[in-house]
Amino acid sequence: MLTSKQLEKGLSADKPEDCEILLPLAIYLALTKEFERAKAIYLALLPHSENNATIDLNLSEIFAQQGDLLQALEYAANAHKKNPKSPIVQTVYGIRHYAMNNYEQAAALIPNDVPGETEKAILVECLEKIIESTYKDDDAATCRKTIRRLQALQPDNKCAKEYLEKMGEHNQQ
Repeated sequence: MLTSKQLEKGLSADKPEDCEILLPLAIYLALTKEFERAKAIYLALLPHSENNATIDLNLSEIFAQQGDLLQALEYAANAHKKNPKSPIVQTVYGIRHYAMNNYEQAAALIPNDVPGETEKAILVECLEKIIESTYKDDDAATCRKTIRRLQALQPDNKCAKEYLEKMGEHNQQ
């Protein structure tokens, strides 16, 4: 029986029939946390992926797992260039911005209807940070708009209520 390393050596990303084997192999290696081998395969496949954002997203995830947030952001940006309307691509790109504390950029990318609780929690945190920042900067219009978006996600959000009250007090002065 061939080991996966032996199998990898006999395959080429330049051959379409081999790509059909290499992509699932790279996915498997990434899932088993064999990141360096997975990266090598993904990087070999990348020039052949044209407008397919999957490989860029997978590389972004590997680099994020390894703590290389700049590389993770770069590959997420590449995926976004290839498929800017994909909710998955938008969400991953937004999460990469969140990891870099770019809350406004993250909130602009992550759609309100994200399916996962983790992603929703990230979006809520981004919106709360934006509310705090825009209130501090005395940008009432952006603050109110962000509060409305946050309340659409979480109607009873404490941060939204707190800043609505502060804005009411602020407007009475």
